[in-house]
Amino acid sequence: MYNVRPFSGSRYFENAQRNRPDETPCAICGRGVRDPWPRVAVVVDGGGSWGDANSPEDSGNMGAWPVGNDCHRRHAIKGAS
Repeated sequence: MYNVRPFSGSRYFENAQRNRPDETPCAICGRGVRDPWPRVAVVVDGGGSWGDANSPEDSGNMGAWPVGNDCHRRHAIKGAS
């Protein structure tokens, strides 16, 4: 879990537009993340919050998204998995 909302980076859309075809936008800042993704987070509520593997019944489940190392280091809630 993270202490910021998904897709909430101030330059998310600008960063995401600059990604290469082999990159997926980080779920927080939009910078490109290549496979294998260093961290994975489930986005639910139509992009409004973080979920977990038990959230597939959420009608707003957007699936798994990568989280880059920098964003994970800055925004991970300590003690949360």
